[in-house]
Amino acid sequence: MSNSLSMNTIFVFVVSGLLAKIMSRIKIGSEDPISLWSWIFKNVYHSWLPSKLASFTMAVTLIVLFGLILRWLYQERFSSKSDLPPNPDCKGFELKYPRLFPHGY
Repeated sequence: MSNSLSMNTIFVFVVSGLLAKIMSRIKIGSEDPISLWSWIFKNVYHSWLPSKLASFTMAVTLIVLFGLILRWLYQERFSSKSDLPPNPDCKGFELKYPRLFPHGY
């Protein structure tokens, strides 16, 4: 499972941002419209949990959902990695302030 979580993370980052934007722009209700994101929070989580615990539970649900998506992508052998060859001039990550990270980063 750990290898499946390390692949496609940028893909999931972009998709989660798009999901948040789309769900916040979709409005539900005619008299006092609220976003789909707020509606899900109020009706699925906040209806039976206190505010902080509802927010935490919704966040954990999204993490689990995206973890399952990552696992599925890994099993399907989908990879959003670049197939470009490495740059021979690049020496990798160099610490600019080695005293801040004495044992590496």
